[in-house]
Amino acid sequence: MSAAKIVGAVFGVVLLVGGFLGTAVSLFAILDPAGTQLADDSNPFGPPRSLLGSVSILAFYLVVCTIGIFLTWRSLRKRPVSA
Repeated sequence: MSAAKIVGAVFGVVLLVGGFLGTAVSLFAILDPAGTQLADDSNPFGPPRSLLGSVSILAFYLVVCTIGIFLTWRSLRKRPVSA
């Protein structure tokens, strides 16, 4: 396994885990916007993020997760041996 494949696999797994965690937090923010806002120490009683803002952050983390899946799959697949 080449060094580029190892770096790609590690970077893919990092993006995949970060994407999953970000997706979970984004879904929680969509389901409970007031509770998520109360967890913000700098402005706990401010208005929560709009639904469009929460959905756009969710879309960003889904894209990050997709890139992580692609990089992991690309670096771990087996190439056929040509004769």
